[in-house]
This record gives sequence, structure tokens and C-alpha cells, in this order.
Amino acid sequence: MKTKSIFLTALTLICAVAITNSLSSCADEEGGGGEDNVIPLPKTFQIIVNAPGTTYVLKPFFEWTGNLTDIEDYMSKEYPTWSDEFEGNLKPDSYLSNTWNRSFRNGDMHNVYLFADNRGVEYKLVAYNYYGSTYIKSIQKQLEDFGYVYKGKLNTDNIEADESLLYLSKDGKIEVQITTWGGKLSDNQWSDGGRWSLSFQPFDENDLQYLEND
Repeated sequence: MKTKSIFLTALTLICAVAITNSLSSCADEEGGGGEDNVIPLPKTFQIIVNAPGTTYVLKPFFEWTGNLTDIEDYMSKEYPTWSDEFEGNLKPDSYLSNTWNRSFRNGDMHNVYLFADNRGVEYKLVAYNYYGSTYIKSIQKQLEDFGYVYKGKLNTDNIEADESLLYLSKDGKIEVQITTWGGKLSDNQWSDGGRWSLSFQPFDENDLQYLEND
């Protein structure tokens, strides 16, 4: 996927994560390092946003050989209360031609699945887009705790965002991007009214060309 569609917006996910407004830590880690001693990706993200009593439990569907039917079955089983934004249909992506997405919603959290075809066969990316305040630094810390390597900021005219950060899994196979709008990443709480996207996809070497020089 090209970086310009990042805001449309992990192998089987293994560890429980608590991401809070103040900074949290990983708990209940399961399993070993897998092939080549790769640190496993988190099984569940629990994201507490800046809204009283609001917690989102996120379990990204990370089987890239899956299709739209597999994802719909997964959402029906794991998230029966999440609403279907497109009434069962794939919609053309607003930013990238010849790309389609399927979106589910719970409150201000959107779970987006991106496909390279209009039949829901070529599954390419899963993203979580949130409209509101969250402590973004805690998400970064958790990625690093799980062995993701920070590669730098993405700088391209195609990303109309305040910040877009690129991480790679230890084996270099999985790419993670954190993109934010409405303010800058800082040690302080994310500003009210901001929004962010956390996406997982197979590594796209083309994205490296947009990295800023340190």
C-alpha cells in the first residue's frame, strides 16, 4: 500500500496490551519468539481514550491470505456489537484508485480493512482510526516493547497529516504506521479533537523512500 492511503485507515497476535492515558505496560505475554526469534505481535490492544469510561479492545485480523468473508465472520464472532458502516458492501477508497475498503465502527473507533480488488480477495491492510483524544506516546512505547523498530517519520505531500511514523517488526515483514491529525506528538496528552490511525500491513519497501533524513 502506498503511504497516501495510510489514514484510511498484528501472523497471529499474542500479548495483552493496556494502553492508557498515563502510560501502561504489557501483561500476560504468551508464547515464544517464533521463527528467527521474532518477538510476537500483541494479541489484544486495550486502548483507553480520553473519554470517561471508554475502553476499546482491539484484535486486528492479521491473516493476509484471508478474504472478506473471513473478516466478516471474524467481526461477527469477536465484535458482534460493532456496526457495519457500509451495510455489507465494499466501498471504493476515497484516496487511492482501484482500492476498496470495508469498515466497522464502535463509537468513535473505526476498524478498516483494505483490499486491492472489488471482490474482497486481496486483503492488504487493517487499520484503526480514532476520532478524539488518546495518549499516542503510550502506543509508541508498546510497539517498541514488542520489538518493533522505529524507522523514522514519513514525509510526503500525499500524507496530509501532522505526523506519520513508521515502524517495522524485528524480522522486517510487518509494517506499522501511526498517523495523527489535529496536533503534534509530544509527551503531553493528545489534544482534544485530534484523530489518529494505527495500521498494520505487510512491509512495503516503497514506503522507505518517504522517510525523512535524521
